[in-house]
Amino acid sequence: MPIWHGNCTTEGYMNKISNTSQLPHLTIKPSSGWSAINIKELIQYRDLLLVFASRDVKLRYRQTMLGPIWIILQPLLGAGVLSFIFGGIAKLKAPGNFPFFLYVFSGQLAWSIFSGTVSKVSMSLVGNSHLVAKVYFPRLILPFSTVFGVLIDFAAAGLILPILWVIYHVTPGWPILLTPVWIILLGLMGMGIGLCASAVMVLYRDVTAVLNVVMGFLPYISAVGFDIKDIPHSVKGLVLANPIIGLLEGFRWSVVGLPISGSSHLVYSVCFSLGMFVVGIFAFKRMERIFADVI
Repeated sequence: MPIWHGNCTTEGYMNKISNTSQLPHLTIKPSSGWSAINIKELIQYRDLLLVFASRDVKLRYRQTMLGPIWIILQPLLGAGVLSFIFGGIAKLKAPGNFPFFLYVFSGQLAWSIFSGTVSKVSMSLVGNSHLVAKVYFPRLILPFSTVFGVLIDFAAAGLILPILWVIYHVTPGWPILLTPVWIILLGLMGMGIGLCASAVMVLYRDVTAVLNVVMGFLPYISAVGFDIKDIPHSVKGLVLANPIIGLLEGFRWSVVGLPISGSSHLVYSVCFSLGMFVVGIFAFKRMERIFADVI
């Protein structure tokens, strides 16, 4: 027969259960909106951010014959192709008889920041699906970590600019101090588009194919290899709707001293860049809760 001690009665047991309901407890709810952007958490995981960034840089050219030389060859080859198409075949000229190759190379250099950011950020989730599905960490760490590689590529390719300045006798003025502003704006625009694409790509892998086609075609309508004054009047408004054109002109103004053709599309490009980054962050965080389930 059981022996009851002290409060070990039915009444005492029920009292204990009622008391436990008053104990502190944690309620876990899905995050939503801007409350999901936890800057403090991102700072706490800064070591992981650096690890991912270092891994991305080390693996990129590990099994290539030329290795890091590709960092310099890619913008040079891109500028050479565009110079041949627009300067050699189409017979277009740079503003004020400016050296055409330097004109195209400066545009190609700025374009590489935008396109590299879009490409790497958009693939950051799918390329690390094994981590997303099994380990918890702030998912924004993955796209943010890819930016380091893009900046390293830009810095290496940018070393060619002083050589071209000497060859073509070009001396940049004080606007060169504003170069970091254009780099940041180009990166923010690329980050915003890449974040949207990476979030949607988790559900629909077709986004990869669409993005490759768009990014392959976009340089030819982005004033990388031609002056916007050469755009036919009938389609000029449509072409200038491309928001990257204003940032390319701003970058050229800083690094080679060419004037900006108009302030209206420059302001439009700056506003679009900032707005696209905000939209990208918001879209990414809104869909973050389903990443591990569907990736």
